[in-house]
Amino acid sequence: MSNRFQRIALAAVCVLCSVSPAWGAHAPVTRFALKRSEWVGVQTARHLIRDPGVSRAVRAWMGHPRQSLVLLYPVGAEGRVWASELANWLVALGVPRRHLVLRPHLSSKRNILWLELERRP
Repeated sequence: MSNRFQRIALAAVCVLCSVSPAWGAHAPVTRFALKRSEWVGVQTARHLIRDPGVSRAVRAWMGHPRQSLVLLYPVGAEGRVWASELANWLVALGVPRRHLVLRPHLSSKRNILWLELERRP
């Protein structure tokens, strides 16, 4: 994907962020949840950014773009595929791949993927 396209996509996310109620102001939090039931129907970028957890995570990252956005996924192949698909969507929306970290997360809830901000080394 070209840098120009990435800048345009990120600008589009910023515009959507300012007009969409799901992107409204929220208290700063560093961990956001994406439930599998909310993920199953994702077929468009518009659907994805309407998810409260994803929208707040991207908005928080946009406020601290020098940090990484970590995708803490359920351990196993299914969780890894889920995290990879979400990472691809985030890149398409303008989040640079170098700012995304995929990490397995031991959790009793295998139906949640966590998005978390983390300082980059």
